[in-house]
Amino acid sequence: MTKSGKINAQPGVLLVATASYAGMGPYVVKIVNEVLSASREADSHVRAYALLVDDVDCYYQRNIDDANRGQTTIITYANSKLHKLRLLVAPPRCVTHALRRLCRTKHIDTVHFLSGDALYLPLIKECTRQYKTFLTVHDAAAHDAAKSWYKMLRQEILYRKFYRAIDVTPHLITNSRTQQDYLSARYPSKSVRFHSFPTLVTPRISTGILQSPELQGITNYILFFGRIEKYKGVDLLCEAFRMSAKLRDNYRLVIAGTGEPPATAHENGIITINRYIADEEVAALMRGAACVVFPYISATQSGVLSLSCYFRRPTVVSDIPYFMEHVARAPIALTFSSGSVEGLVRALIKVLQSPSREMIDAQESYYDTHYRDGQTANSLMSIYTDEL
Repeated sequence: MTKSGKINAQPGVLLVATASYAGMGPYVVKIVNEVLSASREADSHVRAYALLVDDVDCYYQRNIDDANRGQTTIITYANSKLHKLRLLVAPPRCVTHALRRLCRTKHIDTVHFLSGDALYLPLIKECTRQYKTFLTVHDAAAHDAAKSWYKMLRQEILYRKFYRAIDVTPHLITNSRTQQDYLSARYPSKSVRFHSFPTLVTPRISTGILQSPELQGITNYILFFGRIEKYKGVDLLCEAFRMSAKLRDNYRLVIAGTGEPPATAHENGIITINRYIADEEVAALMRGAACVVFPYISATQSGVLSLSCYFRRPTVVSDIPYFMEHVARAPIALTFSSGSVEGLVRALIKVLQSPSREMIDAQESYYDTHYRDGQTANSLMSIYTDEL
């Protein structure tokens, strides 16, 4: 029986996402499109709906499949400085009212917050009192950061709220086995479930043909792609490029993404595209690269390997636990010791001078098995029905 008193043969699940920045947008889109589509199958045991909060760039509006529109409510809420300040105090009433209305009219039993959603802590608390509530934990610990003081203050407030959200939510979900072990030990009374990180390759990415204007006529470069953060080791990558004559003389280094690049990212031979990269640009960006590198110092979970595997690019990654979870299964990337500039130089030179056919074949096979369509929906459907 639902909270409204109406009996339904199938439990109702509401997927909620309140952020679409960087890789979060493709992450949510993949889950929502798969789960909503699967819920319409004749043998589905779940009815599914989605509530998405869009920024003014309308990422969700542009990427949710037409077939899923009838099960999706999208609210546009500008990510302005004023709205960011308001969110630190309370969620917008339009989102609160929409969630309550959907839960009532769609006879929801289960609510799953997909995008961290720390700023919506009051809503998470409210849901835990009335519905089976899941929270996806992307990063159980804050990453190293080098930002302006007010951004650091905002991050501190966000993580305090997120830790509180973890404390009050009985059902946690993660995409990292390492983090699952940590959360299970840290919260032994909670249910901590795992499902594989979905691919970040959306239809707009796979079919995109836009060329980044900054790279007109430029190919065969070393590529870092993603939001630029201190914990992703971009400063180490710049240092590795600067100290190696073999790299400087034969390649350019391209750093593409929003964020705050290190000062060294503007030196000779380094092209920094410090802006939002549209989905339609990603294919040309990846295919033009001689290799792709993710020199992270730390990361709990990430979808970047789905991109390098899909586009079959020689890849270098640091040996942080999350990347090693994947590389241990298949040789889809060459690894180096995290934080080692010398190790990064050696790995880059090796992968560039002797591209591995084994790596490219492994990437193709790994993508087809690890990121295949329907896998995420099947995992989540099982989690929802197991926990009901």
